[in-house]
Amino acid sequence: ETGRIRAALAAGQGDEARRMVHSLKGLCATIGALSLSAIAKELEGRLNEHDANFLESLDALDKSLQDVLVGIAQALKIG
Repeated sequence: ETGRIRAALAAGQGDEARRMVHSLKGLCATIGALSLSAIAKELEGRLNEHDANFLESLDALDKSLQDVLVGIAQALKIG
């Protein structure tokens, strides 16, 4: 998902990138990945404010998302 967000930003599609981040934020909250949702919220705010440091939040989102996906994959192997 972060790859698609990066691609939208690179293509000048800021509104589409914000929509994707917003959707990811809600999905993360729904599945209980609250720290990931908080990072997405921070990124969404930075994008809305046209904060030039949004890449820090996007990188943090990418790392946290990968950690959550690894955790889900491990949980599915156990159960």
